[in-house]
Amino acid sequence: GCYKEIQSLSIDCPTKPLPCSWRGPLINVEDHLQECPNRRLACGFGCGAQFLISEKETHENGCHKRLTNCRYCDTSIPYDSLEDHYISCREYPVSCTYCKKNFSRRQEVSCYKHCTV
Repeated sequence: GCYKEIQSLSIDCPTKPLPCSWRGPLINVEDHLQECPNRRLACGFGCGAQFLISEKETHENGCHKRLTNCRYCDTSIPYDSLEDHYISCREYPVSCTYCKKNFSRRQEVSCYKHCTV
């Protein structure tokens, strides 16, 4: 009946603002949108950006919310929080005020006790 007729109607690609050249039956639009080069995606890291599917890799590689590992403790941290993480990272390198040796922040306490005795 009517449902079958509606599903067979030919439509243009519905992506906005840049529809591609696809034209096909309404029933196939969902399949097309999974592959459409002009489909917009939301950033998976939660930064709020939207971009074309063709820009996904570029955005994800430079997103300020992408996950990166702390080079000192290997904890996974959002890139824009890395500097704040270093303030409390127990493996962050510090120098002893007294003997000037380099230690991780975790080891600094024992050096401090040793050097001030």
